[in-house]
Amino acid sequence: MLAIVAAFTVVLVAGAVLIYPAWRAKQGNGVKWTTDITAGALLDYDEGRLLLVDTTTGPGQLTVVNRRTGGVQQAGTVDLQRRASLVPDGVVASVGGELILTGADGDPVWTKKQGLGSFPLHTLVAVDLDAGVVLSAVDPPEFGGSLTAFAIADGAPVWTIPNINRVGNFRIKAEPVRPPGALRDTTLIPVIRQGDFGPHATAMIATWSLVSVKTHTFVTTVVEDTSTGNPLATGAATVPNGVADCSALTVAASSTPVRWKESPPAVDCDLVPALDSTRVLMTARREAEQVGGRHRVTLLSLTLESGEVTRLDWRGTLADTYVQRQGRELQQSWGRFLFLDGVVYDTTTGQKAWTAEEAWITDDGAVVAERVTGIDRLVTGASDDSRWLRLVDPRTGDATGGSYISDQPVTNAYPVDDEALIITTSKITLLGDE
Repeated sequence: MLAIVAAFTVVLVAGAVLIYPAWRAKQGNGVKWTTDITAGALLDYDEGRLLLVDTTTGPGQLTVVNRRTGGVQQAGTVDLQRRASLVPDGVVASVGGELILTGADGDPVWTKKQGLGSFPLHTLVAVDLDAGVVLSAVDPPEFGGSLTAFAIADGAPVWTIPNINRVGNFRIKAEPVRPPGALRDTTLIPVIRQGDFGPHATAMIATWSLVSVKTHTFVTTVVEDTSTGNPLATGAATVPNGVADCSALTVAASSTPVRWKESPPAVDCDLVPALDSTRVLMTARREAEQVGGRHRVTLLSLTLESGEVTRLDWRGTLADTYVQRQGRELQQSWGRFLFLDGVVYDTTTGQKAWTAEEAWITDDGAVVAERVTGIDRLVTGASDDSRWLRLVDPRTGDATGGSYISDQPVTNAYPVDDEALIITTSKITLLGDE
């Protein structure tokens, strides 16, 4: 009898030892707050605020969330391209051809409206907090467009560059994907001045001028022709959308030449349209290798600061890197480390660094999601959609902070400084230290 009681006691103790960590995580081990809100993506953040949009496609409602309390404030809407940014005590966004700055109370402070005939059209392209201005592409129909800076305080014009035919890629349906806060990090803006298109209206040939956001002067020019795509600016450099020969790859507005660790592939290099300020990704086709009728590609990473191109130890098809569809994972990694197909790659070496079921990574931090199994699932009542969320080191995948079990599917996650914003079906959670 005593032996039975002793064995039962051991089982209870062992069960308690196993149950306690799961129970503790369920209660929010490292959870700063949870707010009931439907969100699609994080567009921007600063020390005290998070700017979210409530849908991942099409126009959506903007919401500012207090990073300390989780409190929410509506901040107007944003259009399909989701061009919106935090400014002191407010949010600026372009929607429906109008440029609108919304204050901390959610009411418009100033608006640049469309005129008669639905013109001009205003499109937000950059925010310079140091200068106190927001930059907009202004597109009237007859007299040429402009790149104009408006004062954040009152919307007054500060400077303008007239006679602009096109600004950046705001007319392109498939806008390059950029990390949160990209509009505030923009330092170069590609423009085509009137008269800088080729001799034929339908010709691809054009001369692009790069405008410095800081000085609003022209830095250099880039010629687009049939062997290169339009230039895409990210950080302090500009790269072509593609080149007919990988060895011809160059970086504009940079004194650092492109350097290949290995010989460049003897094929064309196409840019993967997921841009951040430290590196860009490219693909090079492997002509002899096909999977299901699709050519395999080599994935290359160009480090903008050094100009060094690294070949990643990864094998896949072009569809795997198309960020608007199959390549959703490419929107989960920004900076040195890249998560693809369950593996985290170091883009400076090309080698595999660590593995995870699901990961979201920046240079500042990382968060991983894992299926809930075993005793954790039994104790917490987790479902097939539940996930363990953990803060980890982006270099190693080792745990660095808090963790918890979600009770809804995880639709997105963003490492933010030493914390992580977790977006589930109808909630957002800020995860921090234990």
